[in-house]
Amino acid sequence: MRLRNLRFLLLFSVIACGGSGSSSPTAPVVTPKPVVTLNQPPSHTNGLSVTISGSTSANATLQISGGAAVVTATASASGTFNASVILKANQENQISVVATNSAGGRSAAAVVTVVHDDIPPDAPTPGVGRYASADPFPFTGTTEAGAEVTLTSSIDSVQVTADTNGRFEQEIHLVPEAVNEITLVAQDLAGNQGSQYVAEIISDTLPPIVGFHQVNDDDEDGRANISFIASDECALCGHYPLTEPRTNGVDLTSLFWANDRAIGGGSALGGIDAGKNILENVDLA
Repeated sequence: MRLRNLRFLLLFSVIACGGSGSSSPTAPVVTPKPVVTLNQPPSHTNGLSVTISGSTSANATLQISGGAAVVTATASASGTFNASVILKANQENQISVVATNSAGGRSAAAVVTVVHDDIPPDAPTPGVGRYASADPFPFTGTTEAGAEVTLTSSIDSVQVTADTNGRFEQEIHLVPEAVNEITLVAQDLAGNQGSQYVAEIISDTLPPIVGFHQVNDDDEDGRANISFIASDECALCGHYPLTEPRTNGVDLTSLFWANDRAIGGGSALGGIDAGKNILENVDLA
Protein backbone atom coordinates (compact mmCIF):
# COMPACT_ATOMS: atom_id res chain seq x y z
CA MET A 1 0.00 0.00 0.00
CA ARG A 2 2.84 2.38 0.84
CA LEU A 3 4.61 1.66 -2.47
CA ARG A 4 1.48 2.44 -4.49
CA ASN A 5 1.07 5.80 -2.69
CA LEU A 6 4.71 6.74 -3.35
CA ARG A 7 4.41 6.09 -7.06
CA PHE A 8 1.29 8.25 -7.17
CA LEU A 9 3.07 11.13 -5.47
CA LEU A 10 6.04 10.98 -7.86
CA LEU A 11 3.78 11.00 -10.90
CA PHE A 12 1.85 13.96 -9.55
CA SER A 13 5.07 15.90 -8.98
CA VAL A 14 6.23 15.42 -12.57
CA ILE A 15 2.92 16.56 -14.02
CA ALA A 16 2.74 19.59 -11.73
CA CYS A 17 6.25 20.74 -12.75
CA GLY A 18 5.62 20.73 -16.50
CA GLY A 19 6.46 17.18 -17.30
CA SER A 20 8.74 17.12 -20.36
CA GLY A 21 10.93 20.20 -19.51
CA SER A 22 10.70 21.77 -23.08
CA SER A 23 11.66 25.56 -23.61
CA SER A 24 9.91 28.39 -25.59
CA PRO A 25 10.87 28.74 -29.36
CA THR A 26 13.57 31.43 -30.24
CA ALA A 27 12.47 34.35 -32.58
CA PRO A 28 14.43 34.49 -35.89
CA VAL A 29 17.00 37.33 -36.33
CA VAL A 30 15.94 39.78 -39.12
CA THR A 31 18.73 41.74 -40.87
CA PRO A 32 17.59 45.31 -41.68
CA LYS A 33 17.58 46.44 -45.30
CA PRO A 34 20.50 48.66 -46.30
CA VAL A 35 20.11 52.39 -46.82
CA VAL A 36 22.12 54.30 -49.46
CA THR A 37 23.34 57.86 -48.83
CA LEU A 38 24.93 59.64 -51.81
CA ASN A 39 27.46 62.45 -51.90
CA GLN A 40 26.36 65.20 -54.30
CA PRO A 41 28.32 65.06 -57.58
CA PRO A 42 28.58 68.13 -59.86
CA SER A 43 25.19 68.98 -61.39
CA HIS A 44 26.81 69.74 -64.79
CA THR A 45 30.02 68.42 -66.29
CA ASN A 46 31.80 68.30 -69.64
CA GLY A 47 33.71 65.19 -68.60
CA LEU A 48 32.78 61.83 -70.06
CA SER A 49 32.48 60.21 -66.62
CA VAL A 50 31.52 61.16 -63.08
CA THR A 51 32.40 59.65 -59.71
CA ILE A 52 29.42 58.44 -57.70
CA SER A 53 30.22 58.01 -54.00
CA GLY A 54 28.45 57.59 -50.70
CA SER A 55 27.81 55.14 -47.88
CA THR A 56 25.64 52.09 -47.12
CA SER A 57 25.83 48.78 -45.19
CA ALA A 58 29.26 47.20 -44.80
CA ASN A 59 30.30 45.02 -47.74
CA ALA A 60 26.99 45.57 -49.58
CA THR A 61 26.87 45.08 -53.34
CA LEU A 62 25.83 48.15 -55.32
CA GLN A 63 24.15 48.42 -58.70
CA ILE A 64 24.50 51.85 -60.34
CA SER A 65 22.32 52.55 -63.38
CA GLY A 66 21.17 55.55 -65.42
CA GLY A 67 24.46 56.29 -67.17
CA ALA A 68 25.69 54.90 -70.47
CA ALA A 69 26.08 51.43 -68.84
CA VAL A 70 25.22 49.66 -65.56
CA VAL A 71 28.08 49.66 -63.04
CA THR A 72 28.51 47.33 -60.03
CA ALA A 73 30.59 48.08 -56.95
CA THR A 74 31.13 46.75 -53.41
CA ALA A 75 31.06 48.85 -50.27
CA SER A 76 34.02 48.69 -47.92
CA ALA A 77 33.96 47.21 -44.41
CA SER A 78 33.07 50.70 -43.16
CA GLY A 79 30.26 51.02 -45.74
CA THR A 80 31.80 53.67 -48.00
CA PHE A 81 31.94 53.30 -51.79
CA ASN A 82 32.83 55.17 -54.97
CA ALA A 83 32.54 54.21 -58.62
CA SER A 84 33.21 55.85 -61.97
CA VAL A 85 30.11 56.07 -64.18
CA ILE A 86 30.23 56.79 -67.93
CA LEU A 87 27.57 59.37 -68.82
CA LYS A 88 25.22 59.55 -71.78
CA ALA A 89 26.53 62.42 -73.89
CA ASN A 90 24.94 65.87 -73.92
CA GLN A 91 21.85 65.04 -71.93
CA GLU A 92 20.50 64.63 -68.43
CA ASN A 93 21.59 61.44 -66.62
CA GLN A 94 19.49 60.25 -63.67
CA ILE A 95 21.90 58.04 -61.76
CA SER A 96 20.21 55.42 -59.50
CA VAL A 97 22.08 53.44 -56.80
CA VAL A 98 20.64 50.30 -55.13
CA ALA A 99 22.48 48.31 -52.41
CA THR A 100 22.02 44.61 -51.56
CA ASN A 101 23.34 43.21 -48.27
CA SER A 102 24.61 39.66 -47.55
CA ALA A 103 21.13 38.57 -46.42
CA GLY A 104 19.61 39.58 -49.75
CA GLY A 105 17.93 42.74 -48.50
CA ARG A 106 17.67 45.51 -51.10
CA SER A 107 17.67 49.22 -50.39
CA ALA A 108 15.41 51.84 -51.91
CA ALA A 109 17.00 53.55 -54.90
CA ALA A 110 19.01 56.71 -54.19
CA VAL A 111 18.92 59.00 -57.24
CA VAL A 112 21.05 61.95 -58.31
CA THR A 113 20.95 63.94 -61.58
CA VAL A 114 24.05 64.86 -63.60
CA VAL A 115 23.86 66.79 -66.89
CA HIS A 116 26.59 66.06 -69.43
CA ASP A 117 27.38 68.98 -71.75
CA ASP A 118 30.53 69.36 -73.84
CA ILE A 119 29.16 71.93 -76.32
CA PRO A 120 30.62 75.45 -75.82
CA PRO A 121 28.17 78.35 -75.66
CA ASP A 122 27.92 80.87 -78.48
CA ALA A 123 29.73 84.17 -78.09
CA PRO A 124 27.67 86.71 -76.12
CA THR A 125 25.56 89.13 -78.16
CA PRO A 126 25.77 92.79 -77.04
CA GLY A 127 22.56 94.70 -76.48
CA VAL A 128 24.11 98.19 -76.46
CA GLY A 129 24.92 100.89 -79.01
CA ARG A 130 28.35 102.21 -79.95
CA TYR A 131 28.41 105.21 -77.63
CA ALA A 132 28.70 105.55 -73.87
CA SER A 133 28.44 108.69 -71.79
CA ALA A 134 28.14 107.14 -68.31
CA ASP A 135 30.98 105.64 -66.29
CA PRO A 136 30.75 102.90 -65.27
CA PHE A 137 28.92 101.89 -68.43
CA PRO A 138 25.89 99.54 -68.01
CA PHE A 139 26.66 96.80 -70.56
CA THR A 140 23.79 94.49 -71.52
CA GLY A 141 23.53 91.43 -73.75
CA THR A 142 22.44 87.83 -74.12
CA THR A 143 24.12 84.43 -73.97
CA GLU A 144 23.37 80.86 -72.83
CA ALA A 145 21.10 80.71 -69.78
CA GLY A 146 23.05 80.41 -66.53
CA ALA A 147 26.42 81.06 -68.20
CA GLU A 148 29.02 83.28 -66.53
CA VAL A 149 30.07 86.18 -68.77
CA THR A 150 33.43 87.90 -68.34
CA LEU A 151 33.69 91.47 -69.66
CA THR A 152 37.16 92.98 -70.02
CA SER A 153 38.18 96.49 -71.01
CA SER A 154 41.68 97.96 -70.89
CA ILE A 155 41.08 99.17 -67.31
CA ASP A 156 38.49 96.79 -65.88
CA SER A 157 37.39 93.15 -65.78
CA VAL A 158 34.04 92.03 -64.33
CA GLN A 159 31.86 88.92 -64.28
CA VAL A 160 28.09 88.45 -64.36
CA THR A 161 25.80 85.41 -64.51
CA ALA A 162 23.09 85.33 -67.19
CA ASP A 163 19.53 84.78 -65.98
CA THR A 164 17.26 81.89 -66.98
CA ASN A 165 16.47 83.69 -70.24
CA GLY A 166 20.15 84.30 -71.03
CA ARG A 167 20.05 88.05 -70.36
CA PHE A 168 22.80 89.84 -68.46
CA GLU A 169 23.68 93.38 -67.36
CA GLN A 170 26.93 94.50 -65.77
CA GLU A 171 28.63 97.84 -65.23
CA ILE A 172 32.19 98.22 -66.52
CA HIS A 173 34.65 101.12 -66.41
CA LEU A 174 35.84 102.64 -69.70
CA VAL A 175 38.66 104.97 -70.69
CA PRO A 176 36.94 108.36 -71.18
CA GLU A 177 36.97 110.05 -74.59
CA ALA A 178 38.41 106.96 -76.25
CA VAL A 179 37.48 103.93 -78.29
CA ASN A 180 37.16 101.05 -75.81
CA GLU A 181 37.34 97.42 -76.89
CA ILE A 182 35.31 95.26 -74.52
CA THR A 183 36.02 91.53 -74.81
CA LEU A 184 33.12 89.25 -73.94
CA VAL A 185 33.41 85.52 -73.28
CA ALA A 186 30.86 83.09 -71.77
CA GLN A 187 31.46 79.91 -69.75
CA ASP A 188 28.50 77.58 -69.25
CA LEU A 189 27.54 75.56 -66.16
CA ALA A 190 29.51 72.55 -67.38
CA GLY A 191 32.73 74.59 -67.72
CA ASN A 192 32.74 74.95 -71.52
CA GLN A 193 34.14 78.29 -72.67
CA GLY A 194 32.78 79.83 -75.87
CA SER A 195 34.42 82.05 -78.43
CA GLN A 196 35.09 85.73 -77.75
CA TYR A 197 33.19 88.74 -79.01
CA VAL A 198 34.85 92.16 -79.06
CA ALA A 199 32.51 95.14 -78.79
CA GLU A 200 33.80 98.59 -79.74
CA ILE A 201 32.35 101.28 -77.49
CA ILE A 202 33.18 104.98 -77.89
CA SER A 203 33.26 106.79 -74.57
CA ASP A 204 31.88 110.27 -75.18
CA THR A 205 31.32 112.25 -71.98
CA LEU A 206 31.76 115.75 -73.47
CA PRO A 207 28.73 117.61 -74.84
CA PRO A 208 28.89 118.99 -78.38
CA ILE A 209 28.98 122.72 -79.02
CA VAL A 210 26.32 124.46 -81.06
CA GLY A 211 26.61 127.98 -82.34
CA PHE A 212 24.99 130.71 -84.39
CA HIS A 213 26.43 130.89 -87.89
CA GLN A 214 24.74 133.61 -89.91
CA VAL A 215 21.51 135.40 -90.77
CA ASN A 216 20.64 136.52 -94.27
CA ASP A 217 17.77 137.07 -96.65
CA ASP A 218 19.42 135.82 -99.79
CA ASP A 219 16.11 134.97 -101.45
CA GLU A 220 14.77 138.45 -100.64
CA ASP A 221 11.46 137.13 -99.42
CA GLY A 222 11.50 139.27 -96.32
CA ARG A 223 12.23 136.31 -94.01
CA ALA A 224 15.53 135.74 -92.26
CA ASN A 225 17.42 132.56 -93.08
CA ILE A 226 19.24 131.50 -89.89
CA SER A 227 21.97 128.87 -90.01
CA PHE A 228 23.71 127.13 -87.13
CA ILE A 229 26.84 125.08 -86.67
CA ALA A 230 27.48 122.15 -84.32
CA SER A 231 30.68 120.33 -83.45
CA ASP A 232 31.35 117.51 -81.01
CA GLU A 233 34.08 117.94 -78.40
CA CYS A 234 34.62 114.19 -78.56
CA ALA A 235 37.55 114.25 -81.00
CA LEU A 236 37.24 110.53 -81.76
CA CYS A 237 33.54 110.55 -82.53
CA GLY A 238 33.88 112.17 -85.91
CA HIS A 239 36.30 109.44 -87.04
CA TYR A 240 33.81 106.63 -86.34
CA PRO A 241 30.63 107.64 -88.13
CA LEU A 242 27.48 105.56 -88.11
CA THR A 243 25.86 104.41 -91.33
CA GLU A 244 23.86 107.64 -91.46
CA PRO A 245 25.54 110.89 -92.57
CA ARG A 246 27.13 112.88 -89.76
CA THR A 247 28.50 116.42 -89.61
CA ASN A 248 31.52 117.40 -87.50
CA GLY A 249 31.06 114.37 -85.28
CA VAL A 250 27.50 115.29 -84.27
CA ASP A 251 25.11 112.45 -84.90
CA LEU A 252 21.72 112.91 -86.54
CA THR A 253 20.14 111.90 -83.25
CA SER A 254 20.85 115.51 -82.23
CA LEU A 255 17.74 117.63 -81.77
CA PHE A 256 17.59 121.39 -82.34
CA TRP A 257 14.88 123.82 -81.37
CA ALA A 258 14.23 127.55 -81.41
CA ASN A 259 11.90 129.67 -79.33
CA ASP A 260 10.84 133.15 -80.38
CA ARG A 261 10.53 136.05 -77.93
CA ALA A 262 6.81 135.53 -77.61
CA ILE A 263 7.19 132.21 -75.84
CA GLY A 264 10.74 131.92 -74.71
CA GLY A 265 12.19 135.33 -73.97
CA GLY A 266 14.93 134.78 -76.56
CA SER A 267 15.78 132.24 -79.22
CA ALA A 268 17.90 129.27 -78.31
CA LEU A 269 19.04 125.99 -79.72
CA GLY A 270 20.27 122.79 -78.21
CA GLY A 271 20.09 119.00 -78.49
CA ILE A 272 21.55 115.64 -77.58
CA ASP A 273 24.52 113.92 -79.21
CA ALA A 274 24.98 110.23 -79.91
CA GLY A 275 26.38 109.67 -76.43
CA LYS A 276 23.23 111.27 -74.99
CA ASN A 277 25.18 114.29 -73.75
CA ILE A 278 23.07 117.43 -73.51
CA LEU A 279 23.98 120.10 -76.04
CA GLU A 280 24.66 123.63 -74.89
CA ASN A 281 21.91 126.21 -75.21
CA VAL A 282 22.94 129.32 -77.15
CA ASP A 283 21.07 132.56 -76.65
CA LEU A 284 20.47 134.15 -80.06
CA ALA A 285 18.82 137.31 -78.79
